[in-house]
Amino acid sequence: MSNASTRSKEYRWGDIEGALRQLTSSASTPEVEQILLEILRFDGQFHLSALSEVPHCMPPEEMLKSHSIQTLARWTGLTHLSEMQRVGENAASPVLSGIVRKVIKEAKQGKKPVAVLNGSVESTSEGTPSSGVDKIDSSTKR
Repeated sequence: MSNASTRSKEYRWGDIEGALRQLTSSASTPEVEQILLEILRFDGQFHLSALSEVPHCMPPEEMLKSHSIQTLARWTGLTHLSEMQRVGENAASPVLSGIVRKVIKEAKQGKKPVAVLNGSVESTSEGTPSSGVDKIDSSTKR
């Protein structure tokens, strides 16, 4: 067996992130909710292409978990609280831990994240965007 046939498939970060954004940009469905929960339960690493850009504020797997948690909170509130807490407790990145804490806190206050752009957690209460939003830059290394 050759090296090429035993190597894991490599992915480009932009393709992975784009696929998740496409899934989460529409209305909630049970199927997409299950995909987001599977992302939260994923305990491995992606094999990214050597030429792939990657987020610099946290590992790619944790960036996807951040997007998933924010989307689940927006769609379901605290329905998946135990999953969210588990991710926050096991996060390698303090950035992800902070995002999880903020999402849970705001969900408990009746606020829901309205944007999952650039890793930021923006929330609303009664349809009004919050002020003083903590921005977390997920731009990629060049």
